[in-house]
Amino acid sequence: MGKEEQLKNIAKCRKRLKLVTMALGIWPQKNPNTNFYCIQSYIVVVYLVIVYSAVLNFMYQNRHSFTIVLKGASLSLSFSIVTLKVVVFIYRRKKLREVEDTMEEILKSQLGKSDELVTTMLGPLDYFAQHISFGIFFFGYAIGTVLYSFPITPITHTPCTPKYTTNPTIYPYEIVGGSPLWWAHFAFESILSFVFCSIGTCTDNLFGYYCSHIMSQFRALNYEMENIKLDDQLKNNIKDIVIKHHKLINCCELLMEIYGEIVIVLLITTALILCCLVFQISQMTQITIGQVIWFTVYICYKLSQALIYAWAGEKVIEESEKFRMAIYTCSWETQYRRDLGKYLIIMMSQRPVSFTACGIVSVDAKLFTSVSEL
Repeated sequence: MGKEEQLKNIAKCRKRLKLVTMALGIWPQKNPNTNFYCIQSYIVVVYLVIVYSAVLNFMYQNRHSFTIVLKGASLSLSFSIVTLKVVVFIYRRKKLREVEDTMEEILKSQLGKSDELVTTMLGPLDYFAQHISFGIFFFGYAIGTVLYSFPITPITHTPCTPKYTTNPTIYPYEIVGGSPLWWAHFAFESILSFVFCSIGTCTDNLFGYYCSHIMSQFRALNYEMENIKLDDQLKNNIKDIVIKHHKLINCCELLMEIYGEIVIVLLITTALILCCLVFQISQMTQITIGQVIWFTVYICYKLSQALIYAWAGEKVIEESEKFRMAIYTCSWETQYRRDLGKYLIIMMSQRPVSFTACGIVSVDAKLFTSVSEL
């Protein structure tokens, strides 16, 4: 595949992510044009908190039934992680903007080089754009579709007296089924289902997208070290590689500052949600096809969330280790130049790139296995 085709696929992926996150107000705009965009994300938070409170009230009102409480608990845990994602993206908007700018800057500086280097570099990004990103969107919106379909079924059977909205919620005032107020809440929660799924899929997608950028740049640096020319420009080339390597390390640290709390809470909530779902299944005497679909899609989505973080972290570590090996095997011992050795030592003395959420949990393949074991 040529670099034009790869760049086209990557541009489509970025455009899709930017479009949805801008609608939610969490895309790191450099200079927001309107005051509305600045408060858009806060409106989303209020929106989530209202329904989250109604779900908690549902759990409280049905506290006598453990099974019903668990039904609300699994959804409330999902709301908590989604709300946290929006709050973190608001609070760390500038850091996310810095990662975005740095990645775009490095990518543009590499595009003018040889076609072989560019196609090698774009491989991870192109793979993510074509396969991984689409899969995250598919599972995320499949959850929304399945959740939305549950109240639609009783409405079609009893159109005059519907009993359900899209979520297990109880508000502090009476809502009569089929009344204008009921339809207003139904529309309100239907929009929320889209917002809920969009936040979950886009924030996870962005982590994978930026990690794929980092993988691509490590692969480019690896290629440059393996094919470095021992000429008069050697010193400048090595300097350029050192600077880019430092920027990549900084981007990795920024990503963990942004996503650290998200990964920790995601790990905990995923484990608790899976436990709730398994318990609900164990208490059922009969399971309908609709319930099988709902449980299957929900479990697959929660596992895929953990998988995307584990996969991205593991691949970044793998590419950074390949780069360190490329430094060591670049025939540096045949070059009797102190300045060259100095730059190589600087890169070799850097700690291997790794993702650690809040200094507690390593974001690598072990993250997914630990969730699966729970």
